[in-house]
Amino acid sequence: MAGEQQGTALGLATLQDYLSLEHEPDQFELVAEVWAETTREALLRRDHLRVMELVSTVEAARDPRDGRLFLEAYAPLVIDETVVAELVDGDADPDGPTPFILLAPFGESAVDVLFEELAAEGDRGRRAALLGLLRQLAPGRAGPVVRRLEDARWYVVRNAVNVLRYS
Repeated sequence: MAGEQQGTALGLATLQDYLSLEHEPDQFELVAEVWAETTREALLRRDHLRVMELVSTVEAARDPRDGRLFLEAYAPLVIDETVVAELVDGDADPDGPTPFILLAPFGESAVDVLFEELAAEGDRGRRAALLGLLRQLAPGRAGPVVRRLEDARWYVVRNAVNVLRYS
């Protein structure tokens, strides 16, 4: 077990070094996609500690193509419609981590992705669940919520006001 933990720590440190040194966009993209898939799988397993490790490893990295923060650029590959559905609707262990705990490490990126999911959601019950989750995640992360106030879709603006009311 100790050897496995050391291997994981070494792998995460190597990833962190690689992302800070790699300037070839195509290579960076391949590594980012592997990170996204690994992180997505950890979310679906509701493995909060693994999610925290993976997110904290890449927090300072920037995409060499456009300089955006790694999480901002790649969170949508991790937190997609399937992951949101599983976290919001799936059968969770009542003693396990909540969707809030699992998504909080993604910060503003999670709020952005959830707003996009909310805007596309047709089911009223799921919209209510997404709004509830956004109300939990938004405090201290008002930037993506405030940006929604300029959206051309009236229901997106209404939802942003609703979320800001609880922030």
